[in-house]
Amino acid sequence: MSSHFLTDKSLTLESQFGGWALRRLRTFAEPGVSPHYTRDRSVRITHTDLHLVVDPVAGTLAGVARLHLEPLAGCGPRCTVDLDELTVDAVEDAKGAPVPFSHRDGKLDLPVLPVVVVRYHGRPRRGLYFVGPAPDAPARPAEAWTQGQDEDAHFVFPCFDHPSALQTWSIAVDAPEGHTVVSNGRLVGREGSVWRWEQEAPIAAYLVTVVVLRADVVEDGGPVPVRYVVPAGTPEAVTRRVFGKTPRMLQLLAEHYGPYPWPRYDQVVVHEFIFGGMENVAATTLTDLVLTDDRAALDWDAEDLVVHELAHQWFGDLLTCQDWSQGWLNEGWATYTEFVWASHDLGTDEAAHGLYEQLGAYLAEDGGRYRRPIVSYLFREPIDVFDRHLYEKGALVLHTLRRELGEVAFWAGVRLYLARHRHQTVHTRHFQRALEDATGRNLDRFFDQWIYGAGHPVLEVDLSWAAGQLTVSVRQTQEGEGVASAFHLRLRVGTGVETVVLPVESRERAWTVPCPVEPTMAVVDPEFDLLADLTLKAPRSWLLGTLTRSGVVARIRAAGALAREGSPEAVAGLIAALGADPHWGVRAEVAELLATRGGDLAIASVIGALRDPNPKTRRRVVAALGGTLRDDAAAALAALAPDASVQVEGEVARALGRLRHPAARAACEALLARSSWGDVLRARAVEGLGALRDPGVLELLVAQTAASVPARGRAAACAALARLGDEVDSTRTRVVEVLTALAESPNFRVQVAAINALGVLRDARALPVLERVHQSAGDGRCRRLAYEAKVAVREGRSSEEALHNLRKEVERMAEDTRKLRDRVGKLEPTP
Repeated sequence: MSSHFLTDKSLTLESQFGGWALRRLRTFAEPGVSPHYTRDRSVRITHTDLHLVVDPVAGTLAGVARLHLEPLAGCGPRCTVDLDELTVDAVEDAKGAPVPFSHRDGKLDLPVLPVVVVRYHGRPRRGLYFVGPAPDAPARPAEAWTQGQDEDAHFVFPCFDHPSALQTWSIAVDAPEGHTVVSNGRLVGREGSVWRWEQEAPIAAYLVTVVVLRADVVEDGGPVPVRYVVPAGTPEAVTRRVFGKTPRMLQLLAEHYGPYPWPRYDQVVVHEFIFGGMENVAATTLTDLVLTDDRAALDWDAEDLVVHELAHQWFGDLLTCQDWSQGWLNEGWATYTEFVWASHDLGTDEAAHGLYEQLGAYLAEDGGRYRRPIVSYLFREPIDVFDRHLYEKGALVLHTLRRELGEVAFWAGVRLYLARHRHQTVHTRHFQRALEDATGRNLDRFFDQWIYGAGHPVLEVDLSWAAGQLTVSVRQTQEGEGVASAFHLRLRVGTGVETVVLPVESRERAWTVPCPVEPTMAVVDPEFDLLADLTLKAPRSWLLGTLTRSGVVARIRAAGALAREGSPEAVAGLIAALGADPHWGVRAEVAELLATRGGDLAIASVIGALRDPNPKTRRRVVAALGGTLRDDAAAALAALAPDASVQVEGEVARALGRLRHPAARAACEALLARSSWGDVLRARAVEGLGALRDPGVLELLVAQTAASVPARGRAAACAALARLGDEVDSTRTRVVEVLTALAESPNFRVQVAAINALGVLRDARALPVLERVHQSAGDGRCRRLAYEAKVAVREGRSSEEALHNLRKEVERMAEDTRKLRDRVGKLEPTP
């Protein structure tokens, strides 16, 4: 199993460029935090009539907000709404007469009237972002876009900035000539420079969008009007390649979730977006990374992201989580929809493999960062919960629940849930109740274990056969606070002849099943029904049979079992699978297993896989070889011609650096001057340079953090500097100096990368800047990462001498192991 993404889901794309690392925390929540429940309020805003003047060049905002108020029982004469970092010029009643108000600490105190008008202006730092020419992009046009999630809408207009507050909206935006304006709902008119939008169904403030940019607009037909709004000059062929499946996605999701609930659907691409995508009602905002060039499109596309944000139009927008503790009802469903679409469009194998990679991402966070229940009220800020537990674990629990209930029952419950709660806020109890009402099943135990409890089943499954009996032993070994001692689940076991379903309900149990003929396969959870960390043990011949005649996930698990067994026959089976398995992901997993094991035959087969026809496999093969300590692997990588895939070409440079090949520095430096999608070549090159342990590359890496370098390259340089500073004593002071300055960079990507890098260094000199960022950074993700970096620093380093001695000992042991395996490898039969 392999997971390439090592940070929260909201930064999935960026983590490909920044080289960020996980660090283990004792608990998910920061010390001293209080539970966050749905906010109380004394009045309801039923409608907001919003008029904004947005100047993307000057970076200014002026607004007039007419708030229609409805007092709730027990309401007094005054109320409070959210509005921060903006200057209030006047507050008036419906006839324009001034009324008394006060504005402090992000709260605007108002009289409770049927209509209150707020006039204000400012230069927002959050909520509304202004992008334009910069040292690394001097030709980039000026544009402005909002980003309200989680609670940043009140930096743009007065509101109750919480997902529990829904209302209708009229939005008029005055923008400079030549700019396109996108907002929510229907475009009801345009008068000169003013665009008027009407959002007739109630939505939360965080789902309001305003985008002002110079754009090309591509339209697609169908029952729902669909538009792709991209930066001016984007080739239409690129736009259609990225978004062209949207009408078919809409059709499929409508079949599962009910009719599309909004009057139209736009996808808007902006520069420097701080998320991958944001599901604003009827108008998703997306990062410009989705606009791949021909080379990048060989092995990466934005389909998962596109369908994820589309799914939010139901889960999150039509039904909105009552508070952020319930965010999995938004994000778990959107992530699971990636699987639903892949199953339809790409087939069972590709969909299962994608879901298996989601399992890997969740397990990496659970085992390497922290563990928490999916539903948790304990967080400092809402953005803290937007992690692998909310997204991937949420999706995997939905998949497990679907397999538990069956197709008919599950989808009946889902459709009831969606129909019952349209245009309302929802809690997990609403989802559970809808499923129970549709199916008659009591799901208390399931939700208690999987949603409100922490962790997941850790299963050790041992299969054996004798005298016409198949014995299946299952042990649950999960541990930890809040983790079920024994999950209740149904485990399918296949033998190549039949499949049995075992009711696993205890910590340990063995079953004996009549089986007249010895099995030829050992397939546990054959269709990947369960969220579980599963280890398989079975006779070698069964595993070899599974490796060639089962589903994708079963083949990967059989490969892992064979690698652990490690006999010459097992290795020969893995080598055969590397050359013949029909799925690129299985070949990639097998390559990583063989590279880790070592031995001449194994490494030779992995080197041979550099010619694999799929660039996704080739990239993983290159990375696997980069983790070996072998001269033949380094020589093979150095001899490669430039790959058609930009990702593979960059991975080769990084691998050469990791192997400290004599040609690595020159190969990496050659990539620094080349432009590429996402600046991926520069990112891989600086990572390769950072791995060389050469103090001579220090200033070269520092130069890659300059403002004239594209932001994603600068972020990767931060990670590379951290590695160099961690491993080469003489560079650490200079590295700390550079990274502490960048930790307060105005560029979000650079700031995040520098904060994370300081956590890797664990140098006490970073504490003052990390403390400042933790307390006052504009973006909650920066504050969270600063907290995690502070934890790492305060835990401290081992003494430097002990650290270096440990590293040398590990490398010596790895080299001894390699030599031993090489000797054993000479005895292995040729497959």
